[in-house]
Amino acid sequence: SPVMKTKKEGGEGNEKRVLGYLIPVRMVRGCAPGKELLAKYNLTSVYGSIVSGLLTGNLSLFNSGLTKNQRLFISKGTYLLLEKCKVLCYRNLFKRVKHVSNSTQIPVHVITTCFNISGSQVTDDETECIVANLIFKGFVKGYISHEKMTVVVSKKEPFPRSAFKKV
Repeated sequence: SPVMKTKKEGGEGNEKRVLGYLIPVRMVRGCAPGKELLAKYNLTSVYGSIVSGLLTGNLSLFNSGLTKNQRLFISKGTYLLLEKCKVLCYRNLFKRVKHVSNSTQIPVHVITTCFNISGSQVTDDETECIVANLIFKGFVKGYISHEKMTVVVSKKEPFPRSAFKKV
């Protein structure tokens, strides 16, 4: 970011304040901050579990990080941005489910079970809705066969990187 490149002596506090807004904006666009950046500005305690949960698809870790610092995020006005990142967490979890199943046809109940294990108590109907939103937003290429209760993903690039907007 150009703001972060124009450094002045003693500006570390300002840089940290800017990152407090820049990190959530970039995360919702699909760019997670690195561990080094979080450590450098002492932001690991604030964003560490959110970023880790987001990247691994661990909904429980993501939600606990969001809940732990909820007051801070609300006061900064970034809570809703971070809440929007949950869809990326679902995407990454679904990507792991697809990788483990090693198939392009995944039964909805398998995805539901994985979502439930990861900390999001959902039904098969709610799972279908989540996956339908992932497909609609372009995070997953595929379709849902409601008759067979199966999600069919594309053989070629089922989780396109192009779904993320350029920052």
